[in-house]
Amino acid sequence: MNKKGGFTLIELLVVVLIIGILASVAVPSYRKAVLKSQAAELLTLANSALKAQQVYYMSTGTYAFDMDALDLDFPGEPYSGPVSWAINPAFFPNMRAHGNVAIAFHNNQEMVVMLIDRKGTSTSTIAAVGFVVTIANKVHSGGSVRTTPGEIYCWQYGGAAEAQNPYRANFCKIVGWPNRLGEYWTQ
Repeated sequence: MNKKGGFTLIELLVVVLIIGILASVAVPSYRKAVLKSQAAELLTLANSALKAQQVYYMSTGTYAFDMDALDLDFPGEPYSGPVSWAINPAFFPNMRAHGNVAIAFHNNQEMVVMLIDRKGTSTSTIAAVGFVVTIANKVHSGGSVRTTPGEIYCWQYGGAAEAQNPYRANFCKIVGWPNRLGEYWTQ
């Protein structure tokens, strides 16, 4: 018999099946690792924002409500991407963004350091997650959650994007921080 070199169809199918199984295990782990590294970047920026607020408070006796007043090294430009409830410049005045990271003030009571999806065009699919630096006493959710100046806590808003990006919808859980505001922020 004349035997030609090559693989049978069954052998090729087995190899494709093995690659598919390995990919189904590796991709979710990779996404979680990327999200955790992004969270580490956000947390570093949140800590820098907190320190900048503390320096400003020590010199003036009040907290800053303007990015220009802080000694914060963030190269962001005024945000000009898609707008949704989660990342609305009217809701977050003075929002500045650089890449997929944004920092903004909220109600003159907190600074929000967030990870945003600037690639999306549909306002219902934009998710924002990150950390909040409190700069004033605040009561959320009808008094059930209280924050004090100098706290950093996890924040997530998924909205309609939760179905499309479960990693962002479970951001606080994945990065190991409790979502203290719960239903107040996630609606």
